[in-house]
Amino acid sequence: MKHTLKPLFLSIFLLISTSLSAQWTSIQGTSDFGIFTFQWHRDTLLAGGYEQIYKSLDSGKTWSLYGFVSSEDDISSITDNATHTFAGTFSKGVYYSTNGGKDWIDYSQGLEGLGAKSISSLVILGDSIYAATQGEGVFVSNLKALSGWSNYREGMFSAVTYVVNAMTAVNDTLVLGAGANGAIQYRKRGAAQWEYVDLQQNAVGLTANDFAIHKGALFVGSGVVPAAFRSFNSGKTWENCASGLQGGIFPKIVSNGSVLFYAGNSASGVVRISASTNDGDSWQLLDTESPTTLAAMIPIGNRLLVSRTQGLYWFDATLLSAPKPLPVKPVQDFVLHQNFPNPFNPSTTISFQLLRPSSITLEVFDAIGRKVETLAQGFRSAGLYQETFQGKALSSGMYLYLLKTGSSSQTQRMLLIK
Repeated sequence: MKHTLKPLFLSIFLLISTSLSAQWTSIQGTSDFGIFTFQWHRDTLLAGGYEQIYKSLDSGKTWSLYGFVSSEDDISSITDNATHTFAGTFSKGVYYSTNGGKDWIDYSQGLEGLGAKSISSLVILGDSIYAATQGEGVFVSNLKALSGWSNYREGMFSAVTYVVNAMTAVNDTLVLGAGANGAIQYRKRGAAQWEYVDLQQNAVGLTANDFAIHKGALFVGSGVVPAAFRSFNSGKTWENCASGLQGGIFPKIVSNGSVLFYAGNSASGVVRISASTNDGDSWQLLDTESPTTLAAMIPIGNRLLVSRTQGLYWFDATLLSAPKPLPVKPVQDFVLHQNFPNPFNPSTTISFQLLRPSSITLEVFDAIGRKVETLAQGFRSAGLYQETFQGKALSSGMYLYLLKTGSSSQTQRMLLIK
């Protein structure tokens, strides 16, 4: 799908918002962007369109060119680590840049087979990058060597599940949705093969299209049949959580840390956005908009940045057509969870969720401020992480654990009782 684009190489768009309705606000100058994916790159927001990736340094208010990928195709997925930015396309494979988007290298060697270069998701987990494809399952490449892709579909349920709609990582586990009959598969890093989960007894029309991590749980949005499911054990088991949900085909599901949002398209060109303020127990319809199609969305504070047929839009979730306003609060870029178990002896698990890629440090201190241990340090992609703290050699008492990301930090307490 090709879009006519204005030259961006030497100019920066100063984008002025124009109010269209109580909820929707268009971002002028973006009508020909054709965005299919958003991704945080440290403090920069990236958006993938036809051959080009755009960047915003002010959380979506203004945009300029980040890089010209020259793929003659739409950008379907973006991910990065400390040194590389990777871009997947709908039919031309994967590209990467090591100089901030200035130059791009075709990195598709090893992506072989029908649909192998049709990338639906790119996920970094540990020292590897994984490419989910629309025809040949999943491929893996070592980030240190970058010597090409290898097939990674051992144990995948059947050929129909080689068509992967979406993939994510939670803790040390890859989880993907594939096929058209509610197929979920998961594979822990280092495991010999994928494991299969049937969401709803091979229900026809139930497709796992998008994932979101919310308060430690993994959610999946489904179409053509509007549905949502949640998992509390990294995708091994799921429960239906679609009460009151209205959606459509190719849905998107996202979390801003306190509220879940679900948006789906109908065959008649209507977009429906629903929200849950009780972690998926129930949903309320926020708005319907037509004629349009929604291709991507990302939460930024109490607003959603949405890619529609007509360009980029803000959806203000505090201005609702529902009888009561929805309490959406701006959140940090991470969530530090209470350890479990607590009190503990001798070990406990500390979980934290990153809403965007960040350089992090997780440290433990005793009650008088002396550092006991550094549990994690370095660059991490967005996702949910768990670290185990061992207190076998320590005395009973109160301990503090501190998570730092850039200029932000959060502390929790835990109690060791022997």
